[in-house]
Amino acid sequence: MSQKRRRDASISVGNIENSKGIVIGHESSVSVTHYESSSKQELISLLDEFIDSLGTYSTVLPAVHDVHDVTVAARAEIAKPSPKWRVISGLLAKAATGVAGIAVLTDAINNIQALVSRLAG
Repeated sequence: MSQKRRRDASISVGNIENSKGIVIGHESSVSVTHYESSSKQELISLLDEFIDSLGTYSTVLPAVHDVHDVTVAARAEIAKPSPKWRVISGLLAKAATGVAGIAVLTDAINNIQALVSRLAG
């Protein structure tokens, strides 16, 4: 038995540099979850409030500069068009470790981490 190959089948690819979901093959499909920009703005606002509040606890928080640096880095990553949610989660985990023992900061960072988890899908 011989199989005939279709020579007229072709796939063309355009510019995929900023694509969110890519599929290859005939009759293929993809589902991409997009987060709402309002939730992203809410997350940035929460981080800004958290960063601003760190100064209040500088005398009782030995790692205040480290916590500040990782939260500023997380905020910068969130502000990117395509944030890397795993990077953000890792940075926020470091911040959570740094504020352990200060209830108000722990609650704030937990809320921020929960929103990141929701946005990351």
